[in-house]
Amino acid sequence: LLTNYDKTLRPVKSASTVVNVDFDVSLRQIIELSEKDQIFRINLWLRVYWNDEYLTWNASEHGGVDSLSIHSSDIWKPDIFLFNNIGEETYGNIEAITDVTVTSTGRVTHLQPTIFISACPVDITRFPFDKQECILEFGSWIYTGNKLNMSFVNPEAERSYVTPNVEWILNGAPMIRKVDIYPCCPEPYVTILLVLQLERRSFYYMFNMVLPCIILMILNVFGFYIPPDSGERLGFFMTILLALVVFLQVLSGSLPKTSTTTPQLGKASFI
Repeated sequence: LLTNYDKTLRPVKSASTVVNVDFDVSLRQIIELSEKDQIFRINLWLRVYWNDEYLTWNASEHGGVDSLSIHSSDIWKPDIFLFNNIGEETYGNIEAITDVTVTSTGRVTHLQPTIFISACPVDITRFPFDKQECILEFGSWIYTGNKLNMSFVNPEAERSYVTPNVEWILNGAPMIRKVDIYPCCPEPYVTILLVLQLERRSFYYMFNMVLPCIILMILNVFGFYIPPDSGERLGFFMTILLALVVFLQVLSGSLPKTSTTTPQLGKASFI
């Protein structure tokens, strides 16, 4: 089957034929979202499908064999990159480490488990009730849309097998097909955007930051009902003051360390 096969050429017999690549994603785990470094790390499974006109055969002439596995390095594969990658290991290239499945009709299926590290701008203004969107942008590095067209199989990535994250809730993962035409080049450039919609789990911060702050404010108000000539009044307010100092130190260590925006929780606590 691979005799005289050239894996450096697109798997079409006519140069004008477009290779259609179907793209699908199964999310596995949100590993990390760093507010300080604005880095997003996620584990997911990629599913990529395309047709190879040179990998076809008559199953009835080969003992009814209608599919087989081939090492991914032996055939042509779409050069899909993560454009907003910041990982040093792959430089955005989706390195093939698994075999592909080929059917007798030339349909190629490539399933690839991958950990991606991408840039993700983070806005912590509403911390700890903030919501973030991290976008992974996939596309071909070499081919234009006239040579390699990309589309998604499902409008949203699969979330059935996601391992829950202790800090973030995954509310959605829609997929968007984007076509860009630049002033320099008339050809279309097709990319697939995976938009990960995240919401912070706020219970920990509510219980350990917001609730103590409210209690201290209530106690401070009750302190004014203590008679002025009572010796306990001064001691009570000193205790409140020391508690506020300790609370502010704990709060300062728990807030995301960034200077681009100030969380509303931090503003309210200092006021």
